[in-house]
Parts: sequence; structure tokens; C-alpha cells
Amino acid sequence: MLKFIRSNTTMTGRVGRKTYWQFLGLSFALLIISGIIVSFIPEASSIINIETSSDPFSYAKVIGILCFLLLTVFVLNVCITIRRLHDRNMSGWWILLNIIPYIGGLIIFIICGFLKGTVGKNKYGEGVTV
Repeated sequence: MLKFIRSNTTMTGRVGRKTYWQFLGLSFALLIISGIIVSFIPEASSIINIETSSDPFSYAKVIGILCFLLLTVFVLNVCITIRRLHDRNMSGWWILLNIIPYIGGLIIFIICGFLKGTVGKNKYGEGVTV
């Protein structure tokens, strides 16, 4: 798992559409699974009724777990999106289009998810086979 995270937190190189889609699916599954797991933590049920909580820090524990998971998925998604933009021979700075509400994220999603990458070598590295 550590090797997977280390290899995917780099912002250099290229990845193809297949890897991008697999990673998006993995990210979505991780978020769903983490939500299910957190819902079964005893402290999570006490968030609804803090007065009956035996541990005053239960809220902080659950929020801490969620923040860690969300931050991990966010960083990995930024890295994989930048590498996908590199496959299209585009600078990673294009990811800042996500700042534009609705339309920016849609543009990045279409570029990364549906458009083919550069065939052969480009300024970001060798071509991706798939």
C-alpha cells in the first residue's frame, strides 16, 4: 500500500485514461467504504447526541478520521490528474480550472477522462501504452 501511495503521489510523468478511471473508481470506493466504517464507530453515533457521549473527544476522533481520509484522497487525485494532463501534453497548472465553479471541473473531467493522450514521447515523458 505504501508503494502504491508513493508511486502515485508524484506529479511527474504520464498516466493513461485507463489508470485515471481506475484511480477515480478506487477513490470513490475508498470514500464509500470509509463512510460505512465511520458510521459503525461507536463514537459516531454519539455525535448526534453529544450530551450522552461518554467521551468528550468522540466528535474530534470521527472528524479526524474523516479529514485524514479526505485529505489523502484529495492529494492522490490532484497528483493523478496532473499526470493525466501531462499525458495530453498540458501543464499541470491546468488543474486550476477546477477553481471555476461547475464548468472548470467539467472541462478537466472531459480532458482527463475522455480525450486521448499524446501518441509517443512528449515533454513530460514516454508514451503510455493504454
